[in-house]
Amino acid sequence: MNRLTPTAYTLRLPAKIKSGKKPLLSDMEEEIYRRFDDARKKGKRVQECDIQRIALQVSKERGIKDFKATRSWLYRYQERHSIVQRSPTHAGKKFSMTEEDIEKEAQFPDMVEEIVTLNNTPPSRMINFDETSGKLQNSHKKTLSPKGVKDVTVIDPNAPQENFTVGLAISADGYKFSGRGDFQG
Repeated sequence: MNRLTPTAYTLRLPAKIKSGKKPLLSDMEEEIYRRFDDARKKGKRVQECDIQRIALQVSKERGIKDFKATRSWLYRYQERHSIVQRSPTHAGKKFSMTEEDIEKEAQFPDMVEEIVTLNNTPPSRMINFDETSGKLQNSHKKTLSPKGVKDVTVIDPNAPQENFTVGLAISADGYKFSGRGDFQG
């Protein structure tokens, strides 16, 4: 366990507490863990430097001036709270559809049918194009997670593209177009 040396923090404690073992920063560590857990529940990627930043922020809020979130403190903290570094098992971008998008989506099939009928479009000009995407594993983009968690999901709308998309098309007369791949990264 991480024990404190006599510092401004311990000097503020009553004499009875000072006489025995030095107190642990348990309440502060609980707050750090709560903020870490909140970020993970929101799907945010949390790295070691983020825990150090949170620890410094909490210590500043509590008026502890001489606290240093060193690498050794960080490793001991991670061990005490069973926090490990993991590669995300799911990654995604979180977007929401607007009312206008939902309305356009509902009108689309009727609009296509009207255009095909009015223009007397031949079957060779009616093409169905489908996309399917996959994810590339980017091992250097790891996140911290409690030990034993099976799914580590990260939601980041500003994340760099780590996906690939394959497009397949077929016309109404049965002609199959060659597949196309788009690799972003």
